[in-house]
Amino acid sequence: MAKKVQLFRALPPSGDVLEIGIGAGPNLKHYNAKSHRVTGLDPSCYMLESAAKRGQAAGLESLKLVEGKSEALPFPDNSFDAVVATVS
Repeated sequence: MAKKVQLFRALPPSGDVLEIGIGAGPNLKHYNAKSHRVTGLDPSCYMLESAAKRGQAAGLESLKLVEGKSEALPFPDNSFDAVVATVS
């Protein structure tokens, strides 16, 4: 089984998930479209535009995309049930 599939299977079955460095959204297809509330953070507004299209294609019911850097997260503490960061 691919490591990425294992990573996403280890997420809670539902809840708020922060993906740091979401980029163009290649991981969005791995979330539970009905029960994960995904917030994607990326410093590039252009990448976030692509992520929005991928999120729609993946059927995600709750996707929020935020322009920002992981060095200064723009969220209050304890805002998420899980955090995802991958390379790809």
